[in-house]
Amino acid sequence: MSDTEPHNNTNNRRFSFGDFIFDAHRGALSLKGRKIDLNPQPARLLEALLVRAPEIVTRDALQRDLWGDKATVEFEQSLNTCIGQLRVALGESARDPIYIKTEPKIGYRLLPPVTTIEAKTPRHWAIGAALAAGAVILTFVAYQTLQTPADTGLLKAENPTAQDLVLRGRSQREFGDVDAMTESLAHFENALNIAPEEPAALSGAALNIAVLAGSADFPVASSYARANDLAMRSLAINPNAVDARLARGFIALYDRWDIAAARQDFDHARRRAPSYALAHSWSAAALAAEGRVAEAVAASARSVELDPASWYVAADLCWYLIFQEDYPRAANVCAGAVEQKPGLLWSQLGLMEASRGAGKYGDAAKVQNLLADRIGLKLDTAPGASAEENFSRSSCALAEAVAANAKDGSGPNYLIATFYAQCGNFAETTAWLEGAARGGESYVLFYQVDPRFAAYKESEAGRTTSLLIEKRK
Repeated sequence: MSDTEPHNNTNNRRFSFGDFIFDAHRGALSLKGRKIDLNPQPARLLEALLVRAPEIVTRDALQRDLWGDKATVEFEQSLNTCIGQLRVALGESARDPIYIKTEPKIGYRLLPPVTTIEAKTPRHWAIGAALAAGAVILTFVAYQTLQTPADTGLLKAENPTAQDLVLRGRSQREFGDVDAMTESLAHFENALNIAPEEPAALSGAALNIAVLAGSADFPVASSYARANDLAMRSLAINPNAVDARLARGFIALYDRWDIAAARQDFDHARRRAPSYALAHSWSAAALAAEGRVAEAVAASARSVELDPASWYVAADLCWYLIFQEDYPRAANVCAGAVEQKPGLLWSQLGLMEASRGAGKYGDAAKVQNLLADRIGLKLDTAPGASAEENFSRSSCALAEAVAANAKDGSGPNYLIATFYAQCGNFAETTAWLEGAARGGESYVLFYQVDPRFAAYKESEAGRTTSLLIEKRK
């Protein structure tokens, strides 16, 4: 790569040099697995050196990489400061360089050999993971990095350093990956250390914490409380803080089951940021919880139009189409989401249900076997039984296997209930549904529109079961 070439296409790459690993996507430096603190500007400087190693990178090129076309009379001092900070992080000095060699009056170059490492595939929730974590809160949506175009209406921080951290926090969000979301949160919190009342940082931190609630190191109650406090502080300063609105709406929907309050915040976010896919996707969830399925499909379809490369919005659209009982279209959408992210549980479950609804029990059985493989279960079929009967038989086996690992009412109660409902064991369906409601599992919000419970609702057990969605305190 020449000295004049831009290197902004490297943000999905990781580099190894010496004993260090540098993740360009996250701007994260580690030494033998230990995270090394590195501010955004020195991280960009390191990336520029790594990309062009072993070539010399001129000071002019570094100025373009780090500050763009913005002229600054303090460039020389700023660059020297960045180099100094980077040397401290690497544990070396200019007098005795191990990693960065100064080429007087020209620039710098990296000394050790550099190896590019394939980016890690993000970790996503699976049945086994949900059981191992004893998850109580199972959110309806699956998440990934969302495109955030310039015209989304997201706030810009006034403090330049805080703004840099806010942008890095937004760019590093990987909804569904706890580590990535935690690292993204660190950037928002660092911005708050610099500017404690910065609405963009407050709202960004609020959204991350709300989504992280229920994962390791983020207890549900205290995390929701903290996220709500940050969101309210942001909105007190700027009522149009989009991420704060979304965070507050998320908490209203999934913690308090206050659908009306959630819709109010989501609708405000959609009006303020009409090209922000997340706002439309979460609005769809609130609409579906109200039973307004056709409107949920329209809102979700809009999120797919805004972010067509996102498996997350495709997976959600798949489920809203299932709620609408548009099974052929749902199967196509789910198949696309599964192809993008084969290990995503929510997409796999959607493909299974869409295939069953379309009468394609063979395709549904393939997904059942994939789910069984995750938990070490071997499914068998009954000789002479129909494909529909074998689907029901396998649903019973999945229900019993997953239920065996759910202790004291913890675990994916609602998921277990769906398996029991589809195998015709309605007594167990009732018990696990009631456990899901007691535990505040978010899937309960969609019980009334979930076709997996169609036969159960027509049964005596289903007719006597009342799962009214009422606001929780």
